[in-house]
Amino acid sequence: GLSGGVSRSRTISRTSYATPALFAAAIMMHGGNRRRYGTYREDEGDACSMKDAGQVDMACFNTIAHDVDSQQQGTSQGVAPVAKPPNFDPQECRTNIHCCHWCLQCETEGCVSTYPRCDEFFASAFDKCTVDDGPNWVLIILIIVCVLILVGLGICLARYCYLRQRQLTCSLFIQRQMEREKLLGSKSFEVPSRLTFSGSCTEQGMETACSYDLNIFENGTFTGTGQDRDGQSEVKGMMVQDGISTQHKIHWIETQNHLRSKVEMEVEGTMTMLPGSSGSDFQIQANYVTRNGSVSGNLKLHSRGTCQTSHVVGSTIGSSSHNEGTNVAVIQGIPCALPNHAIPNSPSPCAVQQSMPLRQSEQLGNGGLQNYAVIGQAVPSSYVRRDV
Repeated sequence: GLSGGVSRSRTISRTSYATPALFAAAIMMHGGNRRRYGTYREDEGDACSMKDAGQVDMACFNTIAHDVDSQQQGTSQGVAPVAKPPNFDPQECRTNIHCCHWCLQCETEGCVSTYPRCDEFFASAFDKCTVDDGPNWVLIILIIVCVLILVGLGICLARYCYLRQRQLTCSLFIQRQMEREKLLGSKSFEVPSRLTFSGSCTEQGMETACSYDLNIFENGTFTGTGQDRDGQSEVKGMMVQDGISTQHKIHWIETQNHLRSKVEMEVEGTMTMLPGSSGSDFQIQANYVTRNGSVSGNLKLHSRGTCQTSHVVGSTIGSSSHNEGTNVAVIQGIPCALPNHAIPNSPSPCAVQQSMPLRQSEQLGNGGLQNYAVIGQAVPSSYVRRDV
């Protein structure tokens, strides 16, 4: 039969072979004949097991030494080793018990055939042998096939889960893109026309530095650039005032061009003016996902506002001491005093709140240019320039 495990073994006996000679050959092949002279004890570790010593002794008298009187001789065991004479006649084995021991020492079929009925003695002396036929290749191949099938199924399952997750993430990108494109932008007057943010982006638990420069327009749209460890990117988005002037929903698409590829990601979050900053300190918390869904993460950015040089929007008009009417020039931004245009009574470069309109004059052609404004500390303001 076959034993378990990846090594295949089987048990052979006299009934496994057609003739005693074949069984004797199998015994010699598996080392069953290597034992001490004069004994019929089975050596430890032998693949072939002998029958009881008494049975083997009787088999010696019944096969090889069949003319020896077992009653008179007593036993064939325990005899001292005797070398076979040079001119020994095998026919004398029928009266010589040493032939039984010489027979068991044979290692070839030619040796067995030297002694009459030696093969029969082998077959009678041994019970069985356990034969190791080496690896059970059938079982090994079945195991390998099963392992490959399981690995293949695992890979397919992992691939399916990855594609499914990627598909869901790509759907999220498309959803955010559609939401951004449907927005109608708006911003509170506290938000300046330019903000610079710095902070961190986090992907898969790894945090890296990033920064953004944004140019913000009156309708809530903005453009700008971003910078991270992968390089510079272009930003285009929209902010929407979220009920209160201190918080805005913010959406943008960010594009980063590489040598042979383009990476796009949709960003969604909130921009909040921090308490007490009066329009000078903003924070963005947002999350993003790339178009192909392979990368997603979070942004945490901070901007501390600074004074900005005012920019004139519109055109100046002719001389008038009061110049009431529609033709006015509006200055937007956080006003800063320039060295040769100092704002009176201002203790810092940024203007402080005044109860009366500020007056700032400079020569323009034949007349003077005066600015009238009521502003708050670090708050984007509107200046009306009137020619006097």
